[in-house]
Formats: sequence, structure tokens, C-alpha cells
Amino acid sequence: MEQISISGVIHWSWYVILSIYAFIFPRNWFDYVYIYYWILIFLQWTLINGECIITYYSKTQIDPSYKAGKNPMDNRDMYVLPISDEMNNLIIQVLLIVWLVNMYIVYNRNRFPRWISITFVISFIIYKWLMITNENLHENEKFQLYQRVISYVLLGLLAATWYYTKHK
Repeated sequence: MEQISISGVIHWSWYVILSIYAFIFPRNWFDYVYIYYWILIFLQWTLINGECIITYYSKTQIDPSYKAGKNPMDNRDMYVLPISDEMNNLIIQVLLIVWLVNMYIVYNRNRFPRWISITFVISFIIYKWLMITNENLHENEKFQLYQRVISYVLLGLLAATWYYTKHK
């Protein structure tokens, strides 16, 4: 295991807190902040080829020539537990699944139309699958096309979420 990074501590703290949010907090005004935050985070990933801005920054500190999307599944900067890299990565992926369940719960407990929450979840699953099954995302034309489509879907979800927030 490599040295624990600030990036890793930030990611783990956020992942754990935001992955259990719907299970520990009842419906409240912060649900809307939560929803908008995650749509914007997901949208940000599509703008830099599947990379989190924090992770991308960490990778460029190690390799200044690193291109966003070269290896977005390399999450070594997030490994903070004293276990194997494979187990750290597995836990990160499980937390992402729990987070998706949270998003679905938060959307639905705030009475958004189901198509919005389902579209968000399906978009994320497709995007993650594309990231896993493709290499060199920054150069992969097929991935770039699908990523652009998903970013437009997310912009549509952002607009729909805003609309339904204002017109309840």
C-alpha cells in the first residue's frame, strides 16, 4: 500500500457520508443540495473523461504529462485503508453502488417523477460500464461520443430536476 494522501481521505470521507446519507437523514431541504451536487459531480466526470477533478489533480502531480481519461479506473490516490489495493478498489465500487441507491431514494422521497431517478441511475451504470470496458478514454472516439451523449442527458436531468423543484 502506498502512502495515504489527502485526496484519499477527502474521497473516503465524502464517499462514506454521502453513500449513507439517505439512510441516516430523513427527508429535508438538504436533499435538493444532495441531488444537485451529485448531478454536477457526475457531469464533471464527463467533462474530464471519467476522472474526478481531485484524482486528476493528484495524477498530474505524479505525472505532469498525464492526460485525463488515460486511466480513470486507477484509484490509488483513494486507497486509505490498510488493506490490499484490490480490496480498496472493491470497497470504492461498492460505495458507488450504495450511492446510486441513495440517489434513487432521495429523488423518490422528494416525489420527483420516477423517470428522472431511473434515468440518472441507468446513465451512471452505462457510463461506468463504458469506463471499465474501454481503454485510453481520452483517445477513444466511441467513448467520447457516448460521454458527450451522457453529458447532454445529465444537463437534461439537471433542468428537469430544477423544473420539478420549482413546480411541486
